[in-house]
Amino acid sequence: MDASLPPMEPTAPATPSAAEDFRVVVFGKPGDPHLIGSILCEVLHERGTDAVIHAHYAPGVLPVSVTRDQAERIVALIEGIGIQAAVVEQAALPDFDEATTVHHARCQAEGWVIVDYRGNVAETVPWDHIELIAIGDVPLAPATRVMDSGRPLVTAAPPHLAS
Repeated sequence: MDASLPPMEPTAPATPSAAEDFRVVVFGKPGDPHLIGSILCEVLHERGTDAVIHAHYAPGVLPVSVTRDQAERIVALIEGIGIQAAVVEQAALPDFDEATTVHHARCQAEGWVIVDYRGNVAETVPWDHIELIAIGDVPLAPATRVMDSGRPLVTAAPPHLAS
């Protein structure tokens, strides 16, 4: 009896079905990412760890494609904890695969001026070439550093300068 197996064919990577072409955009950051994580666990039946990893994308676009019904339910639950959210069609989102991370830039009349770590202009991108700029964790005021009296202050100097 010849029990030969059919030849192995490469399988295509899993892709969401045509019905799963919606995303959820979260417009605020929860104090505890587990709040959004628990919502994703409830609606999508994700594992807790995966759900919390996805919740860390807030504020922003959550990285899972969902059906319209799932997206609307997630949005309702997120808004129930006091954070605004919206349902967006996947096709309406820009392609983030070609996104570039910039650590220092200047807004100039000629465009977005990208500055390298030494302060030199690395590139100027004209405004009409820019589709989306996302900025995160920008402090609204300069940080104040105060020495508290409970910590000792230690200084060092060459002996001839110490007095």
